[in-house]
Amino acid sequence: MVFATTNMDSGEKKLEKAIQLLTEEVKEDNSFTFINESTLNKIIIIESSKAYHTKEVDTENEKGFYKTYKRVVQRVCDFVLAVNPKFEYPHMLITTIIEGAHHQRYFSDHLPSLTDCENGKNNIVKFYTQLVKDVLRK
Repeated sequence: MVFATTNMDSGEKKLEKAIQLLTEEVKEDNSFTFINESTLNKIIIIESSKAYHTKEVDTENEKGFYKTYKRVVQRVCDFVLAVNPKFEYPHMLITTIIEGAHHQRYFSDHLPSLTDCENGKNNIVKFYTQLVKDVLRK
């Protein structure tokens, strides 16, 4: 995300790119031959919330277990606030997008009647991009 947004001048463009990166379908690109990115992404979609829905979450948080996730959320929150400095809920918005996109990917594979995903249409990216634009305009 850092590299993808570094040379962008517009806060809106940075935010759009961040949303795209957080919500788009991950495809294998063979840049990392030791990791199947598509399979790893499926594991993240299925298992990610289990990482912090534990009895030890507070202790793990104190030890810094969630530092990377928090840093990603904060970076995108900074983009949100660059677009609308008066927006009161940037963290809630961004974590909702990340977790919601995971749910929508899961639904598209297993419970398709709970989503509006269509193959090849990038509906999850479009939905969250439009949602953020609408929310930040108000």
